[in-house]
Amino acid sequence: MALAPKTHSKEGGASRDNKIQCRCCPSRFVDKVNELALTDRHKEILNQTPFGHLISLPKVVVQRTLIDDLLGRWKFVERAFQLGSKLVAFLPSDVALIMGLSMRGGNIDHHMNVGISDIHTRLFTTKIVKRDMIEARLIEVSKGECQESIHDTVKLLVLYLFCVFLFPYSNVSLPYKYFRLVDNLEGLCDYAWANAVHEFLVDSISVASKKVQERNSGAPARPVGYLNGCAIVLESWLFEHTTKWLPISKNLFPRIKRWYGGQKQNKYRRKGFYSHHLQELNDRQVIEVLEPGDGEESMLLPLSLVLVSSRPNKRLPNVDLNKRVRTLKRQLEACRKGIQKVERQYKRKITTLEEEISILKAKVAMVSPVAADNGHCPDSLMAEEIPQVGIVLEDELALTLPVAHITTTREPS
Repeated sequence: MALAPKTHSKEGGASRDNKIQCRCCPSRFVDKVNELALTDRHKEILNQTPFGHLISLPKVVVQRTLIDDLLGRWKFVERAFQLGSKLVAFLPSDVALIMGLSMRGGNIDHHMNVGISDIHTRLFTTKIVKRDMIEARLIEVSKGECQESIHDTVKLLVLYLFCVFLFPYSNVSLPYKYFRLVDNLEGLCDYAWANAVHEFLVDSISVASKKVQERNSGAPARPVGYLNGCAIVLESWLFEHTTKWLPISKNLFPRIKRWYGGQKQNKYRRKGFYSHHLQELNDRQVIEVLEPGDGEESMLLPLSLVLVSSRPNKRLPNVDLNKRVRTLKRQLEACRKGIQKVERQYKRKITTLEEEISILKAKVAMVSPVAADNGHCPDSLMAEEIPQVGIVLEDELALTLPVAHITTTREPS
């Protein structure tokens, strides 16, 4: 009997199922934050950066079976996932809403060449800095109580966030270019971090998905390898774009916190749970575009600027805006059909009322022809009321069209 093919890695050993491996490790970041026992001063400085809210995330492990399934549904040209019969685009705005990171600010070039970094020069002796080296420095520096030690701790923690969570890369090392970014903590707020996380992840998805889909097609087995970038975003993305799962709470910020923690997390992580439900997705359970809630609009760019690319030298993908326009057109058409249906119902009601009025007029004329001639019967009153009713109904219908619901709503599973 032939054995299942093995894939080997320097980090994880052998994997018998040939599923995608994910370098994103949010649980390791959470463990390190808890181990450091940060002071109020540390937290105060962290909250002045774009990443302060991420230190309070629940402990969660990336489900690579779910990620593997999603990669098998990736469409390279459209930069979208196939959910049911619909193509749902993976957008920078999704990352912004899920991770609580802004789309506003300067773009980060992941291939940039930068000068000398102050924190790298002072705290590290090698150009290549790996995860365990940052961890060791974090523990050491966090014990200091002077102002410089506190700021260095925050800088190292942001670098560690990049290394294991937002931009995890090969060989568990952090590229040198990111060190220069944290030299100026205040300047971190000047960048569009949602765009940076999205671009980094999409680049890796485009590579890894080809290997997964090749394996799914029955091609000769070869290791599918690793997915770089913030893979945990894809899990929350799936939950947000379907109505198959209910959040722990709809009021948690950022949205990633809505899906992890407690008994619900354990329920959603049973083996085979996701694959089974993904196979049964229908179009009514798919939410094509995430709408911002109260307080979330400030993280997003206006719709007219959705196509501002973080890659000035590359072809601009126009799937974002086109997808949004098509969605709104479908929703508007549904609203119009609903209004037409209500209008037909009102017309039938008016016809019925007119028939009843005619019958009453005939009865009144038979019972009291003199009163009818003197204008005391309901005939004169109702004759004046009927046109007014029609006008009121037309006005109400005209007023309802502009405010028809065009936002995506969840339907019960």
